[in-house]
Amino acid sequence: MFCVFGAGAIIAYHLNGTVTKLFVSGSELIARGNMGKTFKNEIIVPASEVKYLGYDTGGENNPAGLYVSRGWRHNCMLPGISKNQTIAIADAIHTKFPQYQRQDGSGLVFTLN
Repeated sequence: MFCVFGAGAIIAYHLNGTVTKLFVSGSELIARGNMGKTFKNEIIVPASEVKYLGYDTGGENNPAGLYVSRGWRHNCMLPGISKNQTIAIADAIHTKFPQYQRQDGSGLVFTLN
């Protein structure tokens, strides 16, 4: 029985694919695809909860990539991308949607104008 559950979890993980897509609007950020979790393949973050976008190296069970800070919580929206890619994406998002701030990777949060 336990073996069947394990096999099911592996299949579910691989059905998520290897791609993560980020959808951005003025009202929310949505990440869909391989979020590095077995059964979770979508994260929705309302714009009103976003403190800033920034790069994080991850940690024990979290990948490096573009993270959304929501106060005490941080969600990885695009796993497996570099710091430079994260900064470029955060800049592009901020240019289109100025309400989203970005973090430069040193811990400093600033708004681009």
